[in-house]
Amino acid sequence: MRKLLKVGLFVILGLLVLAFTIPIFYKSTIMEAIKTQASSSINGKFEFKDASISLFRDFPNLAISIEKPQCLAYVNQDTSLLFNGTEIIISLSLWKLLRDRQNTVIKSFGLIKPIINFIQFDSLHNNAQILKTDSNAETVNSNTSLEISYYYIKEGELNYTDKFSNTSSKINNLNHSGNIVQTNDILNLISNTQIQSISYYSNGIPVIENLSLDSKLNLNYSEQNSKYVIKESVFNLNNLKLLCNGDIQLLKDSTIMNLAIESPGNEFKDLFSILPNAFTKDYKSVESSGTFMFKVELNGIYSALNKFYPNWDLQCSIEKGALKYPQKQLKIQDVALEIKSGNSDISGKDAYLNINSFKMNLNNQLLNGSLQLTDIFQNSTVAGTLKGILNLADLSAFYPMAAGTELSGVIKPDLEFNFNQKTIENSQYSDVKLQGSVLCDLIKYKTKDLPEIKVDQAAIKISPELIVINELNSSFGKSDLKANIIWQEPLKYFTPESSIKLKIVSKSNLVDLTEWISEATPQQNKPNDAALTANDLEGVQVSFESTIAKLVYPEYKITAVKGSGELIGDQLILHNFSAEINYNQIQGKGSFTNLAAYMFQDKVLNGKMQLNANVFDADLFLKIDTSIQATSPASTEAFQIPPEFNFDIGFNANQFIYRPLKMNALQGQMQVVNSEILFQNLNSNAMGGKMFLNGLYSTKEPNNPTFNFKYDLSKVQFSNTFNSILSIRKIAPIMQYIQGFFNSNIIFQEVWINH
Repeated sequence: MRKLLKVGLFVILGLLVLAFTIPIFYKSTIMEAIKTQASSSINGKFEFKDASISLFRDFPNLAISIEKPQCLAYVNQDTSLLFNGTEIIISLSLWKLLRDRQNTVIKSFGLIKPIINFIQFDSLHNNAQILKTDSNAETVNSNTSLEISYYYIKEGELNYTDKFSNTSSKINNLNHSGNIVQTNDILNLISNTQIQSISYYSNGIPVIENLSLDSKLNLNYSEQNSKYVIKESVFNLNNLKLLCNGDIQLLKDSTIMNLAIESPGNEFKDLFSILPNAFTKDYKSVESSGTFMFKVELNGIYSALNKFYPNWDLQCSIEKGALKYPQKQLKIQDVALEIKSGNSDISGKDAYLNINSFKMNLNNQLLNGSLQLTDIFQNSTVAGTLKGILNLADLSAFYPMAAGTELSGVIKPDLEFNFNQKTIENSQYSDVKLQGSVLCDLIKYKTKDLPEIKVDQAAIKISPELIVINELNSSFGKSDLKANIIWQEPLKYFTPESSIKLKIVSKSNLVDLTEWISEATPQQNKPNDAALTANDLEGVQVSFESTIAKLVYPEYKITAVKGSGELIGDQLILHNFSAEINYNQIQGKGSFTNLAAYMFQDKVLNGKMQLNANVFDADLFLKIDTSIQATSPASTEAFQIPPEFNFDIGFNANQFIYRPLKMNALQGQMQVVNSEILFQNLNSNAMGGKMFLNGLYSTKEPNNPTFNFKYDLSKVQFSNTFNSILSIRKIAPIMQYIQGFFNSNIIFQEVWINH
């Protein structure tokens, strides 16, 4: 017996030694195996700082910890950071794993401070599609099972950007937990979710901002049928409680749905809480009266391909709504709203949306309106009214604005409309009713991030043919703008073409662009909320004439700007322009493409230009101090080439000055790309003969720009060359005493040291 105890003791000690030593001696092997196996199975790269395996952290389970994980996705010819976080923690039932590999039991799975960046590139591709397909993979045994007893996410962040629809959303401080039981192809999920902030943007416009969520979800999923069943789940959105149950089945070309969503509460303040910035920390203290009702049911098939639509019935109403914040002066009251929407035909011919009445009273000033939309999917008919007064100062005195926001002024709409889609498409404006005006008086808007925007006065006259804004008098920070604007055929915007045709004549004394340029900061994990794409500019046509007395832009002094041109989609065409830039009078024309991506996504701006000048002084343009003697080092910083420019430029100058060199009849081509200027076949009359120049000026290294120039000189004078090229003075001073002409090739290479 004693021998048996000794043997047992040695076995236990041996196992303990192995439990301690295996993670230590084989740590590097284990880490490399995890990285290799994970990366080989995805179109991307999985990395982490450290990993550990322990039998003691969650005994008797096997605990795996991965620190600082990061996953890069190589999808759609793009590299994006799909996921990173502080730690991944997995706890497995070791004995279950050893005995039965087909039925895996994960005791717990945790993500600590994960940041997930999901990008939808188009309707078919996103950066989460990283799993490699294996045509030789064996069919998975249908009798396998997976059980995750407990999983959790702590302080997570989710960023979603849909480049196809130009929408984005952001979730902050996500805390989520639950359990998953999968048997064969059936998965059951029970989870709890708390989210501090949800924001959703469409075309850069906030639709939802800082919405909180507290939900309990009971979900059943069948992989074989691609069917989700939601069982009596609860979603609390700010102060609004919603109950949801039903099912959704995803088929190849359609979706079958049977859903019911309703709110069991009926206080007006509950519905009001989901408006942007409405749900304040002291929302429990908000005084409110009035009731609301919300209910929606969907049943049937939706197919974008076949143009099938489910039946639906939506009802939302507000009666005698009133609300006042404890720290605000004014109260909104007499709020009434009745919304009904429905469809009972698979083709959608009966689909409608009616806002039968809307009204509100803010500081004894009324605003009311109505909207009827019938035959939504075929020949939409739209009718409605909007009348009243909206005092923005009163709105600010009632509604919680974002920190640093100032708002004032008065808007007076008086609109009435009735039209259908076919009359607009056929330009039958005699059958269209669209009349009224919108008066804007002393509008002021300012945020903590943007300069003040003011509209002193604007009268907008509206008809089916034109929307006219005469004598718009406005300012944007230090910049001023006076303009006349005509929007031709405005109702074309509501057709499938979604076209906009504008004519703008403007005049400014000062345009200060420095107020609107912010320093670039890394925002790797933040979606571009205000991103505008080329698709958004399709159908846009803007013709303009503009004069600007003074334009302020970093590193340049620009005055007397005049120009005319067109914006057609994502292309800007300048028919002609002129300006004085750093004391040089320049005229020209050009075209630019990829505008939206350049302005909102830091992409490259493409352009072609023809520039002309009578006298072009390069020293003034580059701000070189010509008072410094040639024998002294130049105390100046090099001219920087923006990396986002890809320009082809033709240039002509009757006289070109780059002291002490003077050239006449200069002409040639320049290519600006990737922080470099490539000079191609520049030729001129110089130094008593002809000079041809090819070369490269590069600021890829901003602190140490380089240039490499080749001069081909033909019949130039010795003495003139000595007086015109500083380097010749140093290397061949004897040339000043030689009379006559010569031909030569000269190459200059140098690094410009900023000091």
